[in-house]
Amino acid sequence: MWMARTQGTENLCNLITLPRPRIIGVGRKVRWGRRVVTMLTGFLDAVLDLPSPAVIGFVGAGGKTTLLYRLAGEVAHQGKGVLITTTTKMRLPASWQADQVAFASALEAAREQVRAAVAPGKRIFLARAPLPGGKVDGIPPAWVDVLAADGLADAILVEADGAAGRPLKGAYAAHEPCVPGSSGLVVCVAGINVLDKPLTAEWVHRAEILLAEGDYSSREAVITAGVMARTLHGIAARAAQQAPGARLVFWLNKVEAPGDLATARVVARQLSFGSASNLQLPISVFLEPVVLGAAAARDPVREVWRDGCRAGAPPVAGVILAAGLSTRLPGKLFLPLGEKTVIEHAVDNALGSCLGEIIVVGGYRVEELRRALADRPLRLLENLEYASGQATSLRAGLAAVSPGTAAVMFLLGDQPFVSPAIIDRLVTVHCATGAWITYPVYAGRRGNPVIFARELLGELWQAGGDQGGRWLVEKYQEQVRVVEVNSPGVILDVDTPEDYRRAQAILQDGSSWYNLGGKQGE
Repeated sequence: MWMARTQGTENLCNLITLPRPRIIGVGRKVRWGRRVVTMLTGFLDAVLDLPSPAVIGFVGAGGKTTLLYRLAGEVAHQGKGVLITTTTKMRLPASWQADQVAFASALEAAREQVRAAVAPGKRIFLARAPLPGGKVDGIPPAWVDVLAADGLADAILVEADGAAGRPLKGAYAAHEPCVPGSSGLVVCVAGINVLDKPLTAEWVHRAEILLAEGDYSSREAVITAGVMARTLHGIAARAAQQAPGARLVFWLNKVEAPGDLATARVVARQLSFGSASNLQLPISVFLEPVVLGAAAARDPVREVWRDGCRAGAPPVAGVILAAGLSTRLPGKLFLPLGEKTVIEHAVDNALGSCLGEIIVVGGYRVEELRRALADRPLRLLENLEYASGQATSLRAGLAAVSPGTAAVMFLLGDQPFVSPAIIDRLVTVHCATGAWITYPVYAGRRGNPVIFARELLGELWQAGGDQGGRWLVEKYQEQVRVVEVNSPGVILDVDTPEDYRRAQAILQDGSSWYNLGGKQGE
């Protein structure tokens, strides 16, 4: 978190026919019959722009093997010759994952196998030897470098890491990973299903090394978005050491359930947030995409994030107002509500949404606010003039918004039940309609948050006292878009003791901040 003071990628699935295997013998080709497989198109388009041969390493955990084979199908579908291999141990490919399997115990034999087998549109799997239990022994990374120099395959995809089936790789032993130095791209993978799970060997491969090397508080006994991001940064750093010239891409896998997208977005923000130099990573790491998806799904890519923002979407910033005196309910932002405080709910909802940069404007008890929001990927501003009214916080937020922002959504720090789905819907409607002002309505009552287009930010700056932007809503009625929602969260703010009791009752009745969004947050 930064502290300052102020006065879809669209995806298509194509069907192709692949053969069914019959293994003739070790070191010999695998013959195939026919099988139908769904293939991804549109994933990592940049891969096809790499110099041929494109050497792509996969590290991490939580679905990297599935992802490797999906990408192998993508590249082969483009008429490219693909070599699939591993520098660790890996399962023998299933019948629909490769067109041919070859084993070679020496480099020259491997070169001959590849020379004889690689062809346009074909996927060749190469390993050193079969192992008991259906696995294979991988080839040394130096072999990959030689095979790349031979230029026989258009793309070489390498599983360069093992994770024992866990969704997260916590740390590396001395011999890990095994990324070929010739790699032009390294994909760092983790399964989003590990969030909120115990930081133990059941969920994290090499958890003992992670715990021994890290400084984790009792709150981080479970895997948070921050822990996951730091782990992936460590994976990227090790990969960058072994392949200094490689670009790095993060893939957050298993984004499948309704709430997964919101939690994955928080991790994506964490991965792009902060200083590359502080993490001893190449600056390019923060310029490459973070892909949110499910490698095994029919539509594997949910979203792509770059530099902390969703790619391909108009940049809508989120400004959370949290500077007031709270005279009717002192300290309301820090009151416990379930496992979080009121302000943590409000902020985490925004972080889990499709908004771009998130800015929190504090004032009263700002140091307590800073502690409550520590390690979250946002900017915290201190409004020294908070006692003069909400308009001073509006101006502080507007002054901090990045150039090029298309619109600003103003959220209230005392509204804990505005779900990411509701925020997403407001942003979608605002951008699709070209409205100047967009706000939600529940049961005929106007609610928050409110979005103001860039055209109005200059006038909004002129607001005074606690007026906010209400006067602009009246002035530009013809340019206002009202969005009906089925969640009372947009009108429920925690201002009084009665409001707080009501909020507690909502959680005790089994509702959650996410479920209040209804179906898709409508």
